[in-house]
Amino acid sequence: MYDRSGQHEHSIHILEAYLRDHPTETDPSVIDLLASILTENNAHNEAIWHIEHAQLVFCSNKEMPLTMKINAGICHAYLGNMEKAETLFSALEQRSADHADLIAKFADSFMSLGHYSSAWKVQEILWFYEAVKTLEDNIETRLTMASILLEEAREDEAILLLSPPKNLDRFEAQTNKSEPWWCNGKLKLKLCYIYIAKGMLKEFVDAIYPLVHESLRIESLQQKVKVKKRHTKSVLLERAKVLDDHQTDNLLCRSRPVAPASDLLKATRAKKLLQNKAKVKEEMRAEAMAAGVDWQSDDSGDDPPEEIHQEPPLPDLLKDKENHGLIIYLCKSLASLHIDIAKHGRL
Repeated sequence: MYDRSGQHEHSIHILEAYLRDHPTETDPSVIDLLASILTENNAHNEAIWHIEHAQLVFCSNKEMPLTMKINAGICHAYLGNMEKAETLFSALEQRSADHADLIAKFADSFMSLGHYSSAWKVQEILWFYEAVKTLEDNIETRLTMASILLEEAREDEAILLLSPPKNLDRFEAQTNKSEPWWCNGKLKLKLCYIYIAKGMLKEFVDAIYPLVHESLRIESLQQKVKVKKRHTKSVLLERAKVLDDHQTDNLLCRSRPVAPASDLLKATRAKKLLQNKAKVKEEMRAEAMAAGVDWQSDDSGDDPPEEIHQEPPLPDLLKDKENHGLIIYLCKSLASLHIDIAKHGRL
């Protein structure tokens, strides 16, 4: 109340007196309020002293509250301790996106001091966290955000950003999406390179092995099986008509041009396919009648749709040289983990 009415010094004295009278029972929010008022009145050294004292007395066995971290970072920035200020911000966990107003305040302090690059990094990370919350399934947003975090040496946050959510049941019950964001090949590949950089072999194998296995399976099937293009009955009838017209022309109208050999070949094949279709349909009709089942012929004339082409999670796995290195590293990791299991009986 005193602070709102402009009586800042009186507010500071009241809060400091409260801290003196309650040296071991103080609510961290009181210290946070005092630090905020001191910071607003440019008493940065005093604010830092109270925060550090509170950390020793009240937060010795636990992490400093997020708001206190931000206030400490702002104070260090104004005192010229930019490295310390940036360290405090970079240590924040992903939940910082829930304190957008405080993070914005942190960025504003950098901006007002002329540290535009630091201010931009702080604000940029905040913006992307908000974007990820809004565009949860947007792969490119997550990849961009992960790249920014890696530039800031915040690998653990990048891993958390690219990893499947802990409450998968909620996501599975929401929609009938064909592929959830955490199954995307690009995203998993990014995660794999982070694991490689951090030497996390088991996590790397767990992430990359299913991608490589599925990609090799799909590419192998595509190389072995060449699906012939199937035509509808209407197309086959149109092609067969060329053969009938050609035979009629030969008998009655020799003045008309002869159909090309390629068209005649297509027409012959089409006629044979139509005859086979008619034979199969007649056999099905006979079987149905013999079984006492009503026969309902499908006169749509169209074949069932072809199977949808499967796209491997790692396209061009065998062609991309960068992927070759990934496969080699996977083999080495599997061998290393196998040796570790043989020696210790566990990973």
